[in-house]
Amino acid sequence: GGSSGSHPRKANLRMPDALRSSVLILLSTLLTWSANNVGGLGAVTASASVTMLAALAHKQSAAAVMCASFAGWASSEVIPDVLWASALGAVTALTFQAFVMLKIGEGWGGRLGLIAFIAVNLTAVCQDLGRVEHLFEGERYAVVSGDATVWFVF
Repeated sequence: GGSSGSHPRKANLRMPDALRSSVLILLSTLLTWSANNVGGLGAVTASASVTMLAALAHKQSAAAVMCASFAGWASSEVIPDVLWASALGAVTALTFQAFVMLKIGEGWGGRLGLIAFIAVNLTAVCQDLGRVEHLFEGERYAVVSGDATVWFVF
């Protein structure tokens, strides 16, 4: 007989990588945004500090945390409060996981910044869903809100 069924399996108590990195992304986005906008450190110093601490504590999550810290660069004019900063963290985590699962941009320089850019813009658009004007111009659809215009081509 083989030993494959003779010993009970140990329970895997480790958090799955995707869940761990998503939690870290949410927390790191919130921490960077807070250090930047509430603590007055500025975007670059806040981002570098959060990324450095995460890299020292858990090297395997450094890329996820760096991505989150880029999203946390957003000013309080775009992401106005801690609630929206938390939403930004969640959107950043979802966008990051989608890029990982779909293998989008693997090996590309700027991938983490692109993910942060997408997440900040999606979160900003979500804030304005209740007060957005929609304009149709030929085959282009514009979402106009305040000073920002986002163009989507169908």
